[in-house]
Amino acid sequence: MSLSHDKPAIYYFSSIDFDFLLQRPQQLYHAFREQTDAGFEFFYIQPRRRKRKDLPKTPPAENVLTGCFNIPFRNSRSGPLEVLNQYFRSKTIQSICTHSGPKIAIISTSAWEPYISKQDFDFICYDYLDSLEVFAKPKHLKRMQRYHRYLVEKSDLVFVTAQKLLEEIQSECPEQKTVLVSNGVDTDFFQSQAAQVEQVTDYWRTSRKVVGYVGALYQWLDLPLVIHAANVLSDLDFVLIGPLCPEYESLIQRAPENIHWLGPKPYHTIPAYMNLFDVALIPFKSGHVAESTNPIKLYEYFSLGKPVVATHMRELQRFDDGKLLKIASERLDFIKAIQGFLQYDDHSWQAKRQSIALENSWQSKTQIMINSLEELLSSNPDLTIPALTATHTAP
Repeated sequence: MSLSHDKPAIYYFSSIDFDFLLQRPQQLYHAFREQTDAGFEFFYIQPRRRKRKDLPKTPPAENVLTGCFNIPFRNSRSGPLEVLNQYFRSKTIQSICTHSGPKIAIISTSAWEPYISKQDFDFICYDYLDSLEVFAKPKHLKRMQRYHRYLVEKSDLVFVTAQKLLEEIQSECPEQKTVLVSNGVDTDFFQSQAAQVEQVTDYWRTSRKVVGYVGALYQWLDLPLVIHAANVLSDLDFVLIGPLCPEYESLIQRAPENIHWLGPKPYHTIPAYMNLFDVALIPFKSGHVAESTNPIKLYEYFSLGKPVVATHMRELQRFDDGKLLKIASERLDFIKAIQGFLQYDDHSWQAKRQSIALENSWQSKTQIMINSLEELLSSNPDLTIPALTATHTAP
C-alpha cells in the first residue's frame, strides 16, 4: 500500500444506516469530527442504504459513504471461490476507501468481516458494541459468531462497550489488546432540546403521571412486563417511543388504553418526549443481551435527571442504590419501584444523575479511542504520517 503524508483516516463500518436510530456509530462520527485537532479524518461507512417510510428523508452528510456489498458471504476461508470473492470484495472497499494516507478500519459488526482485509488497511479495529444476538436473527447467529471469531483474530485492537464483552474477548483471545469504551451522551444537546415542547405532536400531557421508554421495541425488551405494569397502574400513562418488531405487533394492538406507542421519532425530538417522563424504564429480558449491554438510554435519561427503573442488567448494577436507579426484575418489585420514584425523587438525586451523564460524554469516549489509535499508529515505524497531536487526558 502506498502511504503519503496525509493524516490518518478512520473508516468506521457501521451496523446501521446513518439516518436510522441515532446510536453509538453516529455519535462517534459527530464526536470524532468535532475533535478536529486530533489528527484523524473520519468516514462513516453505512450498509446498503434502505428506503424507510417511517423516518423523514435527510440529505447525505459529509464523509458518509455507501457501497454495494451484496457479494455472497464466504462459506470457507480458502479455495478458488473464496479467492475470487475476496478479490471483488477488496475492489469494492478500495472504490470507497480512497484516502491516500494511512487507513484504519473500525468495524462495528462482524457482518462486515468478509470485506475487511489487511491488504486494504494498515490497522483493523473491532468496536464490539453488543451481544451478537442484537445483530442477527437466530438462523444467522452461527454465521455471525464465526465472523466474530475471524474479526477478533485479524484485529489489531478491540474496543468493547461492557465488562462482559471485555471478559469474553480476554477469554477467547488472551493476547488481544482490548480497551473498554462504554457508551455516552451529548448532555448539552439533551438539555437544550428538552424544553422544545412544540416538537411533541402526538401526545398531550394531562394531570396523569408518565412512565416512559425510548428505544427499539425488539425481542430483547420485556414488553409483557411493561404491559402488566400498565394494567396494574391504570392511573398512569405509559409512553413508548421506538420501532416495533413484528413479533410484538399483536401485543401492542391488545395493550391497555394507557399504553401509548408513538413509533420512532427523529432524534432531535427525543429529548422533548423524554422530558415528559416522570419515571424512565429500561426493561430488558434476562439473558445474554441484558448481561452484555451498556445502554445509551441510561445516560440520556440521566442527562435530564430522570429516575430509572430497570430489570437486571450487569452494567446498571453500579447505579442501583435506590436513589439514582432501581433494579427490579419481578413483576411486583417492578411496579413498586415505579411507585416509589413517583412518590419521591430528591433534587440531589437528580443532580447526581446529571453529573454522571456529564462524566460520560461522547467526547470523553472518543478521546479514549483517540489515545488508543495514536498508540497503535506510533507502534508501526513503517508508517510515514504527520506528527500526531499530544495525547489528551479524557475528562
